[in-house]
Amino acid sequence: SRARSLYKLVVGGAALLLNALIIFVVAGFILLFGSFYRYGSASWTWMHALAFATAFMATGVGFMVVMPLFDFVGDVARYVSRERLRESLQDSLQRIIQRVAEFAPNALILVVGHSLGSVLVTHSILQIPAEHDAVRRTILLTLGSPLLLISRVFSKHIYTPEMLLRKYSEKNLIFCWANLWRDGDFIGRALKPSVQTYFVETSLGSGRHRNYWSDTRLCSKITELLVGP
Repeated sequence: SRARSLYKLVVGGAALLLNALIIFVVAGFILLFGSFYRYGSASWTWMHALAFATAFMATGVGFMVVMPLFDFVGDVARYVSRERLRESLQDSLQRIIQRVAEFAPNALILVVGHSLGSVLVTHSILQIPAEHDAVRRTILLTLGSPLLLISRVFSKHIYTPEMLLRKYSEKNLIFCWANLWRDGDFIGRALKPSVQTYFVETSLGSGRHRNYWSDTRLCSKITELLVGP
């Protein structure tokens, strides 16, 4: 399947990248310390400094940018290609939501999903029985969500944001859905559904894909979207 092929490609690409980085770093260190050992500190030239700096820059770029992307794509391929795993996770989460609703019968329930977790929570809510007390009390919050992209690539397995909103509306499952992202987030973006029932979204501004909860703008933006200024 497409998901399994993507998973194999990601694993192979990650292994190739790591091997290249290791070779590059080791070569830089050999050049640097070999020169020191043979010629002493006088051998320190701009070329050695450049090799040393480049090795560290390559490592930094690999682990800060490339590797998180490989990690994300690998998780997506695994999630989509394993139907039993996907169904098990969705069932477990919807049971948790139901239990929370039973413990707090008069409260709104905030369900949050970040990154691939946003795909899981949006689909898990569909598994809640329409007659259960959790429906109509659930606030769905997605952060840095790749749902739009994943639903386009794996349309047989993942619903689009528009399809989800229509299903929510048919069963009256949620109180509302808020989607937030950051401008520098290359994974999670605006979902832009044509159906706007129960749905609001906006950008938090600058920032990347990780550490949404440490963003001081998050709480104020949630309050603004759900309660009003």
